Amino acid sequence: MSVSVSDAGTGTVATFRLVNDSQERIALRIRITTREMAEDGTETNKDVPESTFLVFPARFVLEKGAQQALKVQWRGGPVGSTERAFRIVAEQVPVVFEKAQGSGITLLFKYVGALYVVPPKASPADISVSSVEGTSEKGVGGFLVRLENRGGTHGILVDTVLQISQDGQKKFILATSALTAMEGQNVLAGMTRRFFIPFSEAREGQRYEGLVTYNAER
Repeated sequence: MSVSVSDAGTGTVATFRLVNDSQERIALRIRITTREMAEDGTETNKDVPESTFLVFPARFVLEKGAQQALKVQWRGGPVGSTERAFRIVAEQVPVVFEKAQGSGITLLFKYVGALYVVPPKASPADISVSSVEGTSEKGVGGFLVRLENRGGTHGILVDTVLQISQDGQKKFILATSALTAMEGQNVLAGMTRRFFIPFSEAREGQRYEGLVTYNAER
C-alpha cells in the first residue's frame, strides 16, 4: 500500500478502510513513523510527534467481519520542494477478550504501508548512476552500483536497464533479468541506494561509468 497526501489544502487527508476478515474481534492501534533509508535499503523508523499527523481513530476494537474507516491528516505544514516519506503502521494489540482455548499461542499481525507528503511543485523522480566499481561479494565478482535520486519525489525502478562504459567506450548492457537486486526497488527523494550486481566480466577495483534507464512507478 502506498498513499500520498499534499502538505496543504484539502489534499492533506487520506482515508483508509480496515476490514476484519478473521473469526475473532481484534484490538488495533495505528501509528505513523519516520522513514529514513540507508544505501543498502535498511530502514530506520521512529514514531512521529502526535502533532505531525491527526490519526482518527488511533485505537479501536474491530469485531469479526466488521469494517472501520480510518482518517489520517497531515498537520506538519509546508515541506518545501521535496516530498517526505513516512510509514503508516497498523498493529494488533494483545488484548484478551475471551478465555484462551487450545494451545494459547496468539499470532499478532503488523501491517506496514508507505505514506508520502508531497508538495504541489515537487519534481518527478530523477534517478541516475553516481558511481560504478568492480568488486566482489562472497567470492562472486560484479559491479557495485550507486543510484542517486535528484528529483523531488520517490521512484520505484521498473523495467530497469543498466549500461556500463569505461573511458567513454560502451562495455556491457545489463537487462532487467540481470538486475534482480535493483528491479522493483524504491529510491526515496534525495537519497542514494547501493546495489551489488553479479557479473563475471567485472574487474575488481576498476571504475566504470553507468547509465540507467527505467520506468519510475510511485
